[in-house]
Amino acid sequence: MRLPNIWGRGGALFAFSGFDGDMDAMKPFTASTSWQGRGLRFHTASPVALDFRFTGHETPSFEDEIVTGDVISTVAGFSTGKVRIRYVFLDKDTVIGDIRCLEGSMTAGIEAWGAGSDKLADVAEEKSIKYTYENEQFKLVVSGENVFKIRNGFFINFAGSGILKFAFTYSHEKPYFHNNKALEADIDAVIRERVSFFESLPEPNTGDSIMDITYYKCASVQKVNACSEQGAIPFVWSTPDRWPHRIMWIWDSAYHAFGYRHFKPEWAVNSIKAVLSRQHPNGFIPHEISINADRDSKIVQPPILAWAAWKVFGTLEDREFLEYCYPRIKKMLEYDMSVLDKDNSGLSEWEHGFASGMDNTPRFDSPVGDAVDLNTYIVNDLRHLALMAKMLGHDEDIPSFNALADERTEAMNRVFW
Repeated sequence: MRLPNIWGRGGALFAFSGFDGDMDAMKPFTASTSWQGRGLRFHTASPVALDFRFTGHETPSFEDEIVTGDVISTVAGFSTGKVRIRYVFLDKDTVIGDIRCLEGSMTAGIEAWGAGSDKLADVAEEKSIKYTYENEQFKLVVSGENVFKIRNGFFINFAGSGILKFAFTYSHEKPYFHNNKALEADIDAVIRERVSFFESLPEPNTGDSIMDITYYKCASVQKVNACSEQGAIPFVWSTPDRWPHRIMWIWDSAYHAFGYRHFKPEWAVNSIKAVLSRQHPNGFIPHEISINADRDSKIVQPPILAWAAWKVFGTLEDREFLEYCYPRIKKMLEYDMSVLDKDNSGLSEWEHGFASGMDNTPRFDSPVGDAVDLNTYIVNDLRHLALMAKMLGHDEDIPSFNALADERTEAMNRVFW
């Protein structure tokens, strides 16, 4: 197994996964890796950063050991020695870590700071600093021998040994209560638990080291973009980006399920069920789905859920999952074939460019009318719905699905070609 170890400058997402516990999709404690050094930039309402500093030394060289969505371990090298920096998400509001001297002597430490520092209250306590900005609060707490404070951080003089432990916590509601037990957490055990996710994955066996590490990186990205059940979404769900959008989409979730089924098929099941759980009585499913139902969109997205559900079933053979999906997808397709066929031509039209999934394309600068891609998606899902009906014993539905698919195929050939 080759864990991901490529530092993504200014873009790699770092967050607590909804697969590891509860989190808040709308007010998340998420970060991106920094452009320089090995720090984090958090995407809270009042942006803050967590950086590692080295005083009195040249710019270090970094040897990255682990860089995943929730664990980072790197070694900073100097002419005078080396230190290992590790940090990991303990829970949705807490990052814990340590800085450990591996060899030599140097001064190293951790610093937190916020955008608009003139508005940021710096309250220093013994081995802790609290940062307050409007309704958000952050707290950096450290432990270790011979620790001293510089500006908004804490440093330690390493001489061949020593360790500085830290916990960085967040709250978006006052009053803030910081649990100092975060410092007592066993960092080694938490990192082992996070790494065990990768150890549990099927071996890629590509024979190509670059492909192998890319496989584990893809799994890391899919894990970090998972959100726990919350509000109007009763299943663990996935999003293409925990920040900035924090929303579930129909066909993004289907494509995520295609990926999940290769290494965590039970996650693929939840990804599809989460979307279907938000179906309206008339069969409509919003293309954008939020934990707050009143924020859902009013348009659809490409109907590929029957195709995705059938592929997931082929991996897991979970009949109960198929029984959950079948009546809901059937109802969704009935909506797409009737309501979206505004001119009663037997072919459906996109309501909006965003409904097609082809965001910002010039194709939708003018009205499109009957759409070849939408109707192809519908035919494909009808064929897969017929396969689902056969598996579940709904033989009476099969002729209807195949006839509808044939009629729509004939109409496309006649109108489009």
